[in-house]
Amino acid sequence: MKYSLFFLFLFFQYCSPVFEELKIGTNKWQGYEPLYLSRHRGQFENKPIHLVEFDSSSQVLRFLRNKKLNSAGLTLDEAIFLKDQGINIKIIMIMDISNGADILIARKGISSVLDLKGKRVGVENTAMGAYYLARILNKYDLSVKDLEVIHLEVQDHLKSFESNKVDALVSFSSFESQFHRMGGNVIFDSSMIPGEITDVLIVDQEYLKQNRPIVKSLLRIWFKTIESKNFTSDESIQYMAKRDGISLEDFRSVSHKLIIPNLKENFGLLTGDETGFRKAFDGLVSHMLNSNLITKPLKYDDMIDNRIIQELYYEVK
Repeated sequence: MKYSLFFLFLFFQYCSPVFEELKIGTNKWQGYEPLYLSRHRGQFENKPIHLVEFDSSSQVLRFLRNKKLNSAGLTLDEAIFLKDQGINIKIIMIMDISNGADILIARKGISSVLDLKGKRVGVENTAMGAYYLARILNKYDLSVKDLEVIHLEVQDHLKSFESNKVDALVSFSSFESQFHRMGGNVIFDSSMIPGEITDVLIVDQEYLKQNRPIVKSLLRIWFKTIESKNFTSDESIQYMAKRDGISLEDFRSVSHKLIIPNLKENFGLLTGDETGFRKAFDGLVSHMLNSNLITKPLKYDDMIDNRIIQELYYEVK
C-alpha cells in the first residue's frame, strides 16, 4: 500500500499539468488600467498572473522578443509587426479602441497637418508611431520625407515639447492639458481614422496551448472588472489616475475618447467574417505592407484566437 501511494504521488507530480506564470507586459496607458485595478482589488491573488509595467511599448516588444514575457497589451499594428518578425502570438481580446485618445499636438502657429512640411515632428520609434504618422500624412498627401522626424520615447514627450526640441508631436490625450498650457493645439486625433488605433491582448501561442485555464481566468477577471459598477466609481478612477500620474480631469477626458469593449462587444468584434475589426485588421496589414513596415501579408485567422471569448460569452448568455 505504501508503494502504491508513492507511485500515485509520482504520477500526479509528473503527469499533471504544471501551469507556468502568465507574465503580462504593458506600458503606462489608460486602456490597460483595468489590469492594474484588478490586481489592486486582489483578484489575482493565488493566481499565476504577474503584471510587468514598462516606460514604453518599445521595451515591451523587446522583452517579448527575448521571451521574458508571454503576454502583453499592444496596439494592433505592434502585434502585426511582432508576428511579421516570426514571434508566434495570438490576439485573444480587444482591450480598447482609440476614438480621439491618440493625438498630433503642434505649436502655436501650426494649425494644420499641411503646415508641418519641413518641421520637426516627434514620434515614438515603434510600428504604431510609424503607422499613425504615416496615416496622418497620407490623408494630406504628405510623406515622412517632407518632415524632420525625431524619435522620442513617451517619457520624453512633455520635456521635448516644452524645450522646443520639436514643432509637433504624436502623443496621447492624457497629456493634452499639459500640452495646452505650453501653447500646444491638437491638429489631428484618432477619431479621424475610426477603429484603426486599437489595443489588443496578445499571448504566446505555445503558452496559450499549454495554459488555457490561466488565460481564461484572466479574461474572466478583466470583464468582471470593466463591467462592474465600481469600475467608474470615484475611488477606482482616483486609483487609476494616480497610477498613470495624471490628473482626474485628464483621466476623465481620455475616458471619453477611449472605447473599452465589454464581453458582448468583444464577441461581436472578434467573430464573424464581416466584423469591423476584421476590416480594420486587413486594412492595417495592407497599409503596413505598402509602407514596408512588414515584409509579408498576414491573415486574420492566423493571428486571432477568439475561442476563449466565445466560451465566456456562451457561459453567461
